[in-house]
Amino acid sequence: MPPAGVRPAATTAVNWFDQRASGDLMTRVIEDVNNVERLLIDGTEQGAVALLSITGALAFMLSYSPSLTLVALAPMPLLVAGALWYTTTATGVTSAARGGERHERAVDG
Repeated sequence: MPPAGVRPAATTAVNWFDQRASGDLMTRVIEDVNNVERLLIDGTEQGAVALLSITGALAFMLSYSPSLTLVALAPMPLLVAGALWYTTTATGVTSAARGGERHERAVDG
């Protein structure tokens, strides 16, 4: 079974590749590999630091004043709901914007 990244390239029409320079395709692949590498190296480190920071802050808050901690965490469900709403709506907006960018590039040259 081919890797997941190969499947979209394998199912793309041949004329799509014919219309693009090989250097452009290689640049896209190299940038994707660099982005994944950056995610694996920096993302895991930053995620671990963030998780430990939140855990430490919550432990300190609970040891200092459990009731005040509950008051401080009361708006958390609203914040999580807002973040989820933004994430789901922003994905559609950015996809539409990217599609327009590609269309402009194809028309311009």
